[in-house]
Amino acid sequence: MSLPIAKDFQGTVTQSIRGRTGRAVTVIELLDIPRVRKSRRDHEETSNVLTLSECDTFPRYSFRVGVSAFLLELYSFFLLFAYVSDLFVFASSSLQMDENLLVEECGLYRAHGFTTGAMAVSEKLGKLCVVRKLDQPSKKKIALNVVEFWNIFDCPNIFLERQISFDGVSVEAITWKNDFVYCACTDGSAYVLSPFLNKKMRVQVCPSALWCCTSSPHSEEVFFGADSGAVFGVALNEDGAPVARQVLHVGMDRRILSIACSFKNSGLKIAIGMVDRIEIHCVVNAGAAPVAPIHIDIPRQNEKKPTIVWALLFLTNNVLVSGDSQGKVTFWNSNNGAAYKVIPSHQADILCLTVSSNDTIFASGVDHRIQVISGLTGGERQFDWSTVGQRLIHDIDVRSMATYGMWLLSGGAEHHITVSNPHAIIRTPVAGKCLLTEKSELILFTHPRYVEIWKRGKANPSEKGNAVRVPLTTKPKKLAQLYLPKSGHVAAAAISDSGRFIAIAGEDSLVIYEANLVKLKGKQKQKNKEVAPVDVCAVIPNVSVTALTMSSGCCYYASGDFELGRFMFSNKDHRPLLESNGTSVLRALVISKDDKVGVALNCRSQLIVFENLVSPKSESGESTMPSYRSIDLVTVPIDCRFLTKDYKTVVVLNASSKFALTCIDLATGTQVGAPLNANGLFPLEDPKKRDTAVSISNVSADDRIVVTSFNGNYVIVSDLLKKERTVMFEPIQSKYRGRSPATPFWANKSTVVLCSAKSLSPPSQTPFKVVRYDHN
Repeated sequence: MSLPIAKDFQGTVTQSIRGRTGRAVTVIELLDIPRVRKSRRDHEETSNVLTLSECDTFPRYSFRVGVSAFLLELYSFFLLFAYVSDLFVFASSSLQMDENLLVEECGLYRAHGFTTGAMAVSEKLGKLCVVRKLDQPSKKKIALNVVEFWNIFDCPNIFLERQISFDGVSVEAITWKNDFVYCACTDGSAYVLSPFLNKKMRVQVCPSALWCCTSSPHSEEVFFGADSGAVFGVALNEDGAPVARQVLHVGMDRRILSIACSFKNSGLKIAIGMVDRIEIHCVVNAGAAPVAPIHIDIPRQNEKKPTIVWALLFLTNNVLVSGDSQGKVTFWNSNNGAAYKVIPSHQADILCLTVSSNDTIFASGVDHRIQVISGLTGGERQFDWSTVGQRLIHDIDVRSMATYGMWLLSGGAEHHITVSNPHAIIRTPVAGKCLLTEKSELILFTHPRYVEIWKRGKANPSEKGNAVRVPLTTKPKKLAQLYLPKSGHVAAAAISDSGRFIAIAGEDSLVIYEANLVKLKGKQKQKNKEVAPVDVCAVIPNVSVTALTMSSGCCYYASGDFELGRFMFSNKDHRPLLESNGTSVLRALVISKDDKVGVALNCRSQLIVFENLVSPKSESGESTMPSYRSIDLVTVPIDCRFLTKDYKTVVVLNASSKFALTCIDLATGTQVGAPLNANGLFPLEDPKKRDTAVSISNVSADDRIVVTSFNGNYVIVSDLLKKERTVMFEPIQSKYRGRSPATPFWANKSTVVLCSAKSLSPPSQTPFKVVRYDHN
C-alpha cells in the first residue's frame, strides 16, 4: 500500500523504506525537533496484533476464534514458519481503535560524556564497579568523578544501578574486598564504598597521592601504592571503620604506579611497578624470618625515555605479568625475578591487564587493540605463552578491563563500556535522564550539574493513513536551566505534573524550586535569574537522596539506607515517613496517584512496598502509621510501574531476556500469569542475535505500556494480566534514532513520546595511529 509523503519545515521530501513485514514505512529527519509518527487503525482494516500465549518461550500467534486445538496448533506453526521466513504480513484479527495513535520522537537531550578510569568486578555479587570521569577537562578544577555500580548478573544485559559522586577528588584505582569497594584517590585518602549502603567511609592514608590498589582473599588488608614510594594497608576495624598502616617503604624517589599481590607458601607477595623497575616483596607472618626483596631493573629503549610499568598481575601459578610503556607484556618468575618470556604485543603504552578464570590474559592501552595471550601449556608448569588473537573493538585508549565469566568488559577514553566475547560486541548506549509531565507538556532533562526544562512541540495530525509523518506546527522551546547552589552534582531531579515545582537533589541536600514555567517565554541562559524569577520553595539539608519522585501534591524522596521522606507543596510541611537504617539503598521509587501506596527497588533484587502513606484512620479513630515490607524477586529488576488502577499489581522490567516483563501481586508477592520474554516482544530474523528490553513507560489509562529495546525498537503491550497478552503493531525501529534505545512515556491516552539521547561532543582524546605492516 502506498503511503502519503510528508514534508518538514524546510520542505525536505521524506523517503519511503520497506520494513521487516514488507509494509512501506515513511520516515523523515528533523534534527533536534521531536518527530511525530501517526498510526491509524480503523474497523475496516486488519492490524498487526500478536497474541502471546503464556506457556511459550517463543511467541505463538493464534486466532481468538472457536476452532479445534489441533487446527489451532497447525495454523500457529504455519504462521510461525511464515513469520521467520518473512514471506507475508501476519494479521491475526481485526482491532478497532476509535482514535489516532501519535508516536513523538524527541531527540533534544545531549548527554555529557564520561570516560572510564578504572573498573573491577565482583563475581560473588554480580556487580561491576566503574570509575567514570566527566570528559570536560578544566585547568582550574578537577573533573567530576563518579563511581558507578552496574548489575552484570545477566551479562551482557547490564544496567546501571547507582552512582556516587566525588566532586573535587580524583579516583585513580579501585578494588573489591568482600562486599566493599576500596578507592585510591589523589589527595592521599582511601574511600570504602558499598553497593548496598549509602555511606562513604574515608581514611587519610598519607599526604601524597595514591595511584593504585590491590587485594587478596588471603589478607584482610587492601594494599595501596603511594606517590611517596610507600605501600599502605587499609582494613576495617571492629567498629567497621577503615584504618591504615604502612606496610613497606621503597624510597622517596620511587613513585609506585602499579601493584599486585599473591599468596604462596604461607607468605604474601606484593609486586610493585615503578619507573624502570619492578620490586617483589614478601610479607611474612609474625615470628617468621624476613625475606629479601627481589629487584628487577627494566632497560630503556631510549636513554631519555624511561620505561614505566603501568600494570601488574599474578597468575594462578604465581607467575608475575607486567605491561609497560614500551608496549611489552613480560612474564616473570616471582621467586627469583627471571624473565620467562617477553611479548612485544603493542606499539604504545600498555595501560591495563586482566586475566580470566582460565589464565587467559588480555592486554591493551594507548594502542587500543586488545591482545589475547594464552599459555601453550597448562597447570603449574606453564612457562610459555603466545598471542592467540586480538579484538579490534575500540578506537581510542583502553584504560581498564575486567572479566566476568566468558565476557570481557573494557573501557577508556570512549564514552561507553564495551562488553565482548569472541562472537559478540555490545556497547552501553548513551544514557538519557528525562521526565515528562502530562498536563503541562514539559520535559525535564537531568545533566551532571544542572537540569533543563523544555516545552514540547505540537503537531496537527490532519493527514490520515498508516505510518504517516506529520510536521510540527509548534517547535519545542527551552524554558529554564536550573543549577544547585555552588553548582554541585545533580544526583536526581523530578518535576510536578503541573510544572510548578522542580526538585533537584545534590550530594547532601534537596532543593525544591517553584516557578510558573508554563507561561515563560524565551530562554533562561543564566543561573535562575533571567525571564521570570525561580523561587526556592524549600531546602532540605543533610539528606543524600538516592531516589526521587513527585505526585500531584507531594515530593517523595528516599535517602540513606533507607529513609523515606515527604514534602507537601500546599503547606510546605516536611516530615520523614519511614526509616530503616542499614537495609539497602533505594534506587527507584514509584508512588500511586492517590498517595496511599508506593513501591521501590533496592540493590538486593527486592521490591519494597510502602502502605498507609496518607495515614488513614481506623474504626477506632486512630491513625494507621506508614509501613513497608519487602518482596524477594527471582530475577534482577531494572524498573517497575503500577499496573492497575487499584494499585494492587505492578509490572516489573527485568534484565533477564527470558523474563523481560513480569507482573507481581503486591498482596501475596507472587507472580501473576506467565512472564513475557524479550524474544516474544522483539523477534529477530537472525536466531543468533538477541534484543533486550531496556525501558518501560508509565501505564496508560487503559492499562497499556510501551516497551523499548536495546536495538531501538518499541512495542505497545496490553492485557498484561490476562493469559493472552496483546502486542500492538510489529516492533518498530525509528530511522531518526536508528539502533539507539529511547525512554518511553504516555503523554496522554493517544500520544506516546520517545525520548532519546545523543552525545554532546565526541571524546576529547585523540586516537593513537596504529602502524600496520610497516606502513602508515
